[in-house]
Amino acid sequence: MNKISITQAAKLAGISRQHFYKGYINTGKISISKDSDKSYVDSSELLRVFPECKVDDNNNLQKQTMDDANKDAQDNELVNMLKEQLKKAESQIAQAQEREEWLKQQIDELRRQQSNLLENKNSEEEPKPRKKFLGIF
Repeated sequence: MNKISITQAAKLAGISRQHFYKGYINTGKISISKDSDKSYVDSSELLRVFPECKVDDNNNLQKQTMDDANKDAQDNELVNMLKEQLKKAESQIAQAQEREEWLKQQIDELRRQQSNLLENKNSEEEPKPRKKFLGIF
């Protein structure tokens, strides 16, 4: 098969050249060959490690992509799922706001009741006459 420069191989794999060296060449996942002080990767090696790459009619490697129709169907499915989740979240928020309003009303009612009880207690208490100690104080 064809020999590809390491830079071009990294681009076709969709990763940086540095990551290509560290993750694949230095670890032995991809073997390289040298011709006149230049390093090359055999296209079959690249295909073995990165099967999403393919060889076109001109023997150049290209990144294989999904069909547009298939991708659109998956995108539509994802959009519909996200819309459902959004509706569910919005209904949960509305329910939470209703509960919050009800709780605020309950708190206000309890405060009114408490203030009424305190007012009634204060009005029932009359000042008691002071006891005298030995009739002097």
